[in-house]
Amino acid sequence: MIYTNVRNPIQYMGGEAGISHKSFSRDNLNIVLCFPDKYEIGMANSAIKYLYTRLNSYPHINCERVFIPDTDMEQSLQMNNEELLSLETRTPIKKFDILAVSIGYELCFTNIFTLLSSSNIPIFTSDRKETDPVVIIGGPAVTNPLPFSDFVDFAFIGEFEELGESFFSSINIFEIRKYSKRNSIINHFKNSTNCWFPGKKEKTYRAIWKNFGEKSFKIKFPVPSIKISQDNGTVEIMRGCPNGCRFCHAGFFYRPQRIKSIVNIYQEVFWLYNYYGYRDITLASLSSGDYPQIGELVDNLNAIFADENISFALPSLKINSFSLELLDKISVGRKSGLTFAIETPYEKGQVQINKNIDKNKIINILNLAKERGWRSAKFYFMLGLPGNLDDPSEVKGIIDFINNIYEKTKLNLSISLGTFVPKPHTPFQWAGQLSPEEASLRIKEILDAFIYNKRIKISYHNPLQSLIEGIISRGTHVSGEICYKAWSRGARFDAWDDYLKEDIWLNLFNKEYNDYVNYIVSKKELETELPWDNINIGLSKNYLKKEYLLSNEKQYTDICVDTCSHPCGICNSKIRIKNNSNGQLLKPLIFKHFVSYDTTAIVYMRFFKEKTAQFISQRNLVDVFQKSLTRAGFKLKHSNGFSPHPIMEFLNPTPIGVESLDEMIKFEILTSKWGVLDVMLKTRYLNQFFPEGISIKEVKLFTYKKGNKKPSSISSLHIGNKYRIYSENMKEILDKLKDSIFGDKIAIKKDTLVISLVPEKKPLTIKKLIEITSEFPVHITKEESILKIGNYTLNSHQFLHSLKYSIEYP
Repeated sequence: MIYTNVRNPIQYMGGEAGISHKSFSRDNLNIVLCFPDKYEIGMANSAIKYLYTRLNSYPHINCERVFIPDTDMEQSLQMNNEELLSLETRTPIKKFDILAVSIGYELCFTNIFTLLSSSNIPIFTSDRKETDPVVIIGGPAVTNPLPFSDFVDFAFIGEFEELGESFFSSINIFEIRKYSKRNSIINHFKNSTNCWFPGKKEKTYRAIWKNFGEKSFKIKFPVPSIKISQDNGTVEIMRGCPNGCRFCHAGFFYRPQRIKSIVNIYQEVFWLYNYYGYRDITLASLSSGDYPQIGELVDNLNAIFADENISFALPSLKINSFSLELLDKISVGRKSGLTFAIETPYEKGQVQINKNIDKNKIINILNLAKERGWRSAKFYFMLGLPGNLDDPSEVKGIIDFINNIYEKTKLNLSISLGTFVPKPHTPFQWAGQLSPEEASLRIKEILDAFIYNKRIKISYHNPLQSLIEGIISRGTHVSGEICYKAWSRGARFDAWDDYLKEDIWLNLFNKEYNDYVNYIVSKKELETELPWDNINIGLSKNYLKKEYLLSNEKQYTDICVDTCSHPCGICNSKIRIKNNSNGQLLKPLIFKHFVSYDTTAIVYMRFFKEKTAQFISQRNLVDVFQKSLTRAGFKLKHSNGFSPHPIMEFLNPTPIGVESLDEMIKFEILTSKWGVLDVMLKTRYLNQFFPEGISIKEVKLFTYKKGNKKPSSISSLHIGNKYRIYSENMKEILDKLKDSIFGDKIAIKKDTLVISLVPEKKPLTIKKLIEITSEFPVHITKEESILKIGNYTLNSHQFLHSLKYSIEYP
């Protein structure tokens, strides 16, 4: 079995709650969607969620997911001559019509080769046959698609939502099935002005979603059964940014600013909490503090969800849009971190990047935050910005800035250092890039300055990774050639520090492609022809040149407004700044529950953990139950304190890879006397809210009044488990177990062993049993959990039936 002995096998199995149940069929256009990184990263990506939701909303499209296998899984696939499968229908990736890859950052490039190789799809476009899928890439990291030209059929430029159903509904599925899969799809995509393909001479134009924010966008996406990198619900409150930070690719790529209505934001928050179970909600945008009614928005959300233990986070807050009032609003509930992107400590440097940072305002904000319970803050700095490229003294400025902040606030500080990477379609696309050697020297000097201060933590992005990013973002097809060679020699997951093969990349950069690398990272003249000149994202090149010159002259450019004095080329009669927020504030009482939650109830659930669910770890199972029970409508009771969490207890953790037919959980809920019957009705339909393999078998509910004694802990009653071990190698297994199971009560029938393990009395544990049997094909199932109450030994089923059924009716 290819999942044996690989890390986190559940990430390759699908079966999550909320998964699409469309079929892989000849009648559908079958698309497999990939974010080219591990499952834990890809499942947190907002673009993937949007694409999956939208594509599956079209009746004739089946959209499934795949992510990049970890190195151990890649090897397991090769050794077993297996192919990578989709998560929904377990279909080989090679069989899909379209493989769509959303690339959020350049360091994913080599992962695309792993995806193609593990799917038995030829890596080079020229080697693909009619039966191979069409490979399409998109995302902010492909606005210069030239490095990818030897490996992809198309690059979609812009926001996919604008493409719409009509584009896909006009694809002739009959023609694809009867005549030629690849040619039919390729010819269709060539008609789009938003699609770039290798050799295309005409301009490719960015698709801009003009209707963003006009309707609530309710994401219908699987809820992961493992902890992912950003395990929170996300509501995009605004797209685009009014600020013109000259280094920021996203700020230019997502122009113009489009603001979602407050009503739609409310609806999406309700959806994420009630239908997905998220208690951490991020109100996301490139600059959340610039949302026109951000204070009223957070005020209303806090009032509406005051009793639900929901935390609202506002990322990307800029100093000039941060206020004490806003600080008070986001202090409600569990406190998320305070993060400030400073970039450069010098006032002249801030003017050059078109960003205004007031150090005194930061100090005032932090001291006020400290009074309200915050204990730490994080700062981002960028080394080698155009004004500091040849000025090592920026290090002293950063050190002085950090020391000043620390002395004035005495907060714990986390400092993150990165190397500036010039990006296409920004005013700094002509700028030079700091060498890894110089960047490393500057980072070391900052590290040394704070080596003895334990309250200031310095982290940094590897300068070599920044160089790789720069080579891809501003390179030609030669950059793709370099990345392919690096992958062929063993490069994998280059964005991960513990995977990065520095020797491979340094050998390529310093020995084989030294002249090319030096040219790509060097400063360019304004009239230089750039590899991405035939990609039009809506900005005029003259505007970018003007901004570059204003940077050199240390002049600010005002923020984007309707009556713009510095047109960039984006806005026209059809595309403009949109503000849907005005005049749509709602009164919180409209949403408040009219039920008094004056009764606490204890719920016992007995459940099975089978099939794919056997690979969910105990730590992840806690989160699965928390979200699933919230989706089912239970109002979970939370602990008190700084970080409240649901009050729940599992009987006994079952090891990963062992099925279980006798698990139990106890948790507390808030309800009312009138609401108890409603709670019991909900239990009839519980299984639809859980991932595949978890099935609720029995539920008992007990109410008690404040001051009454609560039932004892279920884990304190547990004394052991009964397991059934099936294997065709039972004779060899018994030979290995003979010393460990001597005296145990066991039953043996040909290829099956049934054994009860009571760890405190017997030498054999489940961990040791798994270790002993690991060299054989074996299937282990926990048949019973064994509890002891007084002189009686019971399993979970018997235990629940031994309890007095107690519901207090009104």
